[in-house]
Amino acid sequence: MDRDELRAKRAEAGRARWVGTTAEQRREAATRASRAGQARAALARRLLAEYEAANGNSAA
Repeated sequence: MDRDELRAKRAEAGRARWVGTTAEQRREAATRASRAGQARAALARRLLAEYEAANGNSAA
């Protein structure tokens, strides 16, 4: 299976996942995903700050 076929199959599976869901359910899922992304970003910022504090420098 080439890359385009695999991409198409994954896209179809993604669309099929939402069949029968309401707009409210889709909004809730998007909100959860957004919050998870924000939490990961906050964790990355905190870990970077701890690393910089421990090493007395800036990693940037």
